[in-house]
This record gives sequence, structure tokens and C-alpha cells, in this order.
Amino acid sequence: MLVPSEIKQLRSPSLLLWRSWEQIQTLDAMIARWMQGGGYWFDKKYDAAGTLHFVLRVGPLPPEWALLMGEAIHGMRASLDHLVYGLAELEQGRPLADDEARRTEFPIYGPTPIPLAVQNRKIGLLSEELQQSILTLQPHASGDYRKTKLWL
Repeated sequence: MLVPSEIKQLRSPSLLLWRSWEQIQTLDAMIARWMQGGGYWFDKKYDAAGTLHFVLRVGPLPPEWALLMGEAIHGMRASLDHLVYGLAELEQGRPLADDEARRTEFPIYGPTPIPLAVQNRKIGLLSEELQQSILTLQPHASGDYRKTKLWL
């Protein structure tokens, strides 16, 4: 079966997100096994006044957790860049030139709006409508940028 070229161009963002989802599912299963296997416990302690305190103790965390989480986050971030790249190729109706390819990406700006020069460089090959959609998603546009999913 032939796949239309416009679908091929936008396949990599989906594949990156799928792989990130698989990594998160693997991590979730590993955490569940760790918790069931006694990865944490509670100690009872009395202070000088005789008050009982419960202290949560946590065993060593498996180092592969950091790798899985890092790879998943990187894949999610890369999927945004691949999406903008694929959309730019569709909108331009041609493969991007090397200099265009190097500068085309999904911008993420936190506390301040994206400067116009940066906007033009990163998403300038997209239609005004697509650019506006990306600008609307920016963390600074929704109050406390630090609490937005895109910023996190």
C-alpha cells in the first residue's frame, strides 16, 4: 500500500510519542514492582517528649528509572520539533533547505512571549494560522507558566 507523502512527513512525531508512551508504561510497571517488593518502609520513632513519629524510609532507586524517564521526555520534546518540521515541509511543498531545517523547531517560551525574530526563525515557514496555534500554546499565555504542561 502506498502511503501519501503528506502522511509520511508527519509519521515521526507519532512514532516518537508512541515510544515515549511505551517507556512510561515500562517505568510504571517497574515502580509498581519496586513498591510491592519493599522499596520503601516506615520506621516508628519517639522523640524526647515521647511523641510517636512515623518516618518514611526509601531504598535506593533503580538507576534505569532516570534513563527511561529522560528518554521519554526527550522523545516527547522531539515529537514537537518533528511536527513543526513536517508541517513546514507540507506548507512549503518541498523538502526544507539545510539552513531552514536547522532552525525549524517548536519553540517553548516560559515567562515572556516569544520575540518576533525568534518566532520568524523557528516557525516562520508555517502559515499564520499554525503559528498562532503554537503561540496560543505557549506557557506564558496561561498565567503561571511554571505550572503548564508544556513548560514542565
